Order: sequence, then structure tokens, then C-alpha cells
Amino acid sequence: MKTNAKKKNQPTTPPQQVAASGPWKRRLLLGLLVLVVAGGTWAVFEFVVWNKLPRELVGKWEVVEGPQEGAIFHFHRSGFMVGAFDARGFVNFVEASIRVEGQNMYATTKHPKTGEELTRVQVIRTLTENELVLQD
Repeated sequence: MKTNAKKKNQPTTPPQQVAASGPWKRRLLLGLLVLVVAGGTWAVFEFVVWNKLPRELVGKWEVVEGPQEGAIFHFHRSGFMVGAFDARGFVNFVEASIRVEGQNMYATTKHPKTGEELTRVQVIRTLTENELVLQD
């Protein structure tokens, strides 16, 4: 015969609780995954999609001969250019939007007082990592 009675004086132990370590680990892993995907997307846009100039042109160039000898131009991947040159004893700065189509380089500047845009076209004769030759 079976009985369903409990024994007296038998201690009852509460059920063991399992530490909830899984949810925070999953959230951390998900957060890291989101960061990696976001970083990869940014890198693709920065180095491929937004890259408007040839990689050989990007960087700092110094004019070594010609009427602008000594001028320094910084070309950025985004198509932005900043130049510094000596004009009658004063250092002048110029900013331009640059685009390259085939062998032509188009530099668009804005007049500081009137806001009028002027586009100058130069022909790229030589473009390597160490040499840039332009013809007006």
C-alpha cells in the first residue's frame, strides 16, 4: 500500500536557482556584432564609395617648378583640396572641390566675397605616387 504522507522532521530545500549568465552574454555578443558590422560598413563607404579621387593623387603635393613654385596642396579622398601659396610676400589659402574625369582635373573654387564659383580645368600629363604633372 502506498502512502502520500510526508515524513515529519524532513527538511524541505527550496529549488536551486540557476544563475542567469546567458542573457548578458548574448547582449554583449550582439553589441560586438553590431559594432563590427557598423565599422565594416563605414570602412566600405570611406574607402570605396566616398573615394572620389585616384589614390595616387590623394596626399600632400609641393610645386617644384613653375609660377606657383613652393605652393603646397593637400588632396583629400572626398574630393576636397586645400592649398597654401606665397603671393607677394603673403601666404594665401585656397579651397577647392576637385573631380577627375579621364585625364582632366576640374578644380572648382568659390570667390570669398561674391560667392561666384569658378571651375578651372587642367590636363593630367603624369600621375604616379611621387610625381604629378599638370597642364593648364
